[in-house]
Amino acid sequence: MGRRSIAAAVVAVLAVVAACSPATPQGPPGADTAATVEGLTFVPATSLPGYVEETPYPDEGGLLLVRVDNPSGQPDHITEVTINGMQVASLPGLRWWRTWPPAMGPAGSPTASSVITVKTIGGPVRAGQDVVVRARTALGHEVVRSARLRGSVVKVGSVVATPDRGAVKVFVRNRSAEPYTVDRLAVNDRAYVPAVDPEVSTPDGNWTVAPGRVLVATVQLPVPAPVLAPAAVQIGATTAAGRR
Repeated sequence: MGRRSIAAAVVAVLAVVAACSPATPQGPPGADTAATVEGLTFVPATSLPGYVEETPYPDEGGLLLVRVDNPSGQPDHITEVTINGMQVASLPGLRWWRTWPPAMGPAGSPTASSVITVKTIGGPVRAGQDVVVRARTALGHEVVRSARLRGSVVKVGSVVATPDRGAVKVFVRNRSAEPYTVDRLAVNDRAYVPAVDPEVSTPDGNWTVAPGRVLVATVQLPVPAPVLAPAAVQIGATTAAGRR
């Protein structure tokens, strides 16, 4: 049975890069701090003030990203996050976590979503495990997402906005031992078919990424993205033999 390789990432779309001043570590969700200078916003990496990175350390976990949309006509924010019934701050193997942006605008606004990011080096957030993520908001809205986590060999490395934020560059990394051809590219609720939809392109029109290499794809957005707008990016790819 063929296996499917789908990479997903959620990122905050940045404006033109410029120098920025340091920011203090952020506190609990809803009390995030950041430093903004000339269009660049730096978001502290952790919701745990006592966080200290250890190098090297065995990393058997991963990065879990969950988008939460505000269905209400009023501003809202996430007040509680649990994974498999445990408070995220008490999760085994947790390195850091955050919600960004800390406040969600009304439904339909450019800021009506927040992204929960959880980085672990073990525990339940790792490939092969079943997880149930539950997020609650100040207005009483509850979002539940469940899935069996699995690793992928074709991954989204990063997403970088153009200076006018009218397009994003998606960096696709192939960590397998064989070439993969990208046949699906999705940003938020819009899915594109490479070599068919004119909104997506590569510099030479080639959508195959060799082993150990990176493919850079450009996605033209319908309208320029607001600064720090959450974006869910998903990649689908196949081998020459049709395996996914």
